[in-house]
Amino acid sequence: MRQGWLLGPTCLFVVMASAMGPRLARAQGVDVPVPLQASLLVKAAAFDYGLKQRGGDVVHVLVVEKAAIADSHRVATQMKAALEGQTNIAGMPYDVTAMTYDGPAVLATACHDQHIGIAYLSSGFTRDEIQALAVALDGADVLTVAAVAADVPEGIVLGFGLASGRPQLLANLAQARRQNVSLAAGLLSLAKVYR
Repeated sequence: MRQGWLLGPTCLFVVMASAMGPRLARAQGVDVPVPLQASLLVKAAAFDYGLKQRGGDVVHVLVVEKAAIADSHRVATQMKAALEGQTNIAGMPYDVTAMTYDGPAVLATACHDQHIGIAYLSSGFTRDEIQALAVALDGADVLTVAAVAADVPEGIVLGFGLASGRPQLLANLAQARRQNVSLAAGLLSLAKVYR
């Protein structure tokens, strides 16, 4: 699988289709199984031109969950475990930490202070919370990734949805620009892009 990925982002669809299995349980609002999201996130991160500059020699990943929402905790736990099983992100070592969401300003400060390269938002966020978070991260240097496809057009940079039963990459290009995330054109050509 890795060899195929090195050929270019078009192999993403092959990986997405072959890795998707009906036996994987889906969390509420999560279209693409979390382990597959983790694998695709690692591959897509290699096409973020600024990732290496954000954290220095290590990619810092933050998994964010909503308090007291069982589904959000389950998705966050699955993502953390799936990411910890990867060998590297964009060819670099990485670490994964988790936090409970305590408002957009707190999350924005955590991303800045901890030099977070990727922030993964679990399920359970409201539309208003996602929009407020997008405003708080304006000017930040962080790639945000949504567990829930509907969060991407509301202000999360990347996410994963379904199109004709197959996984599809979603990208919010306007928010990417506001967060200083520069995604390769090859990756964007495969995505449903929100401008």
